[in-house]
Amino acid sequence: MKKLSIAQVRALFKKGEKFKGFVVGNKVHSFHFFGGWRLASEVRADTLEEFIKHKNAFEFYLEPELGNRAAIYSTK
Repeated sequence: MKKLSIAQVRALFKKGEKFKGFVVGNKVHSFHFFGGWRLASEVRADTLEEFIKHKNAFEFYLEPELGNRAAIYSTK
């Protein structure tokens, strides 16, 4: 599990790679990613547009107490 910036995700797609990982609110403790409250949302995207669509939808419905943006993690 490696935390990535949106620029790093764009670079992955530019190199022709796919994204496999998850997004979670930027204030969420790592215990609650897949344990506890299980707040992480898994993402598998073949294109940058697909990834951005998922990230934007996640951030739109993100509760303020969980953060104000998505933290991006790769599981590769």
